[in-house]
Amino acid sequence: MSNSSKIWVGGAVFIILIIAVCAVIVRFSSRGDLQVLFGFAGDVELKKITEMDIGADTELQITAYSEDIYFYESDSSKLVIKEYYWSDSNKMLGNITQSDNKVSFTANKINNIVLFGFHIENEKIEVYLPEGYVSVIDASVRSGGIHSDLAYTGDKVSLLANSGEVTWDMITAETILLEVTSGEIDVEAMDGGVTAMATSGEIRLGKVAGSLDIRVNSGNIEADEITGDITAEVSSGNIEVRKVEGFVKADSMSGNIRLFEITGGADVSASSGNINLTLTEIKDNVDVRVNSGNITIDIPENSEFTFQADTNSGDIKTSFDDNHGFDINENSVEGVMGNNPQYIIKAKTTSGNIRVNA
Repeated sequence: MSNSSKIWVGGAVFIILIIAVCAVIVRFSSRGDLQVLFGFAGDVELKKITEMDIGADTELQITAYSEDIYFYESDSSKLVIKEYYWSDSNKMLGNITQSDNKVSFTANKINNIVLFGFHIENEKIEVYLPEGYVSVIDASVRSGGIHSDLAYTGDKVSLLANSGEVTWDMITAETILLEVTSGEIDVEAMDGGVTAMATSGEIRLGKVAGSLDIRVNSGNIEADEITGDITAEVSSGNIEVRKVEGFVKADSMSGNIRLFEITGGADVSASSGNINLTLTEIKDNVDVRVNSGNITIDIPENSEFTFQADTNSGDIKTSFDDNHGFDINENSVEGVMGNNPQYIIKAKTTSGNIRVNA
């Protein structure tokens, strides 16, 4: 094929692609699913303000698609919703319903395509909450984030971001659910029963007063200052938890587990990875297991406990090896520390070393 023929063929293919793209745009635009934007822009613009009188114990549901959701404190007794968009089209505006003690806002499912330009700021929904009126928050977004620096108090909070971040300052509620499919969760403080989940992403939580259940498929878990029992599970990633007053259950299929300043007990397991456990005070049994990896346990001085350690391939070293009450073999150690131990500390590896300092 000559060079001129190649040029003609390439040009024809390019034109066909342009026609196909235009056909898709026209089809979806006619359905209202797609909006084509031209030009350059920076910040989005405020397009609509809705103010509502609400009663006590109002349930609020916010559903967005590509917008970010922000929660603020209202300066009045009214619930205020502000909508910010790039386009002036009315079809961008969300739908708001109010019945009994429930208010629902649903953003329109519009996909924007920017041709010959760009937009810097994401479209957003701002929600201003009157203090003491909203008892339930149920917010979800498909492609965007949920953010607030509020110290919110209510009965129930559910925050779901399919692809984006969930960030909040302080939440107090009986039930708190945080979930991302692909993104991050970062909450400074919570009081209540907390469940946090991520399919792919990071979870960082601090100062939880209540039970905590964290589950991540692929990503890392960080939690700090937990008053209550905690369960942390990750398929692929690391777990780091600090300052817990309660029982810790942690499991990782592939990754390291580090638990510091634990006052209570622990049930810790890893298929492939190292486990580091520091106990401030023993208040329950401790069971640590690794298939392939090392175990390090630090125990407070003068603690009383029954100790059992086993490894199939590795060595065991403790700071109390010279204690005459211990039965020490090549791959196992067993004995008692103190006169009246109430709890048992177990450590076992299939392939790895065990180190215990007391």
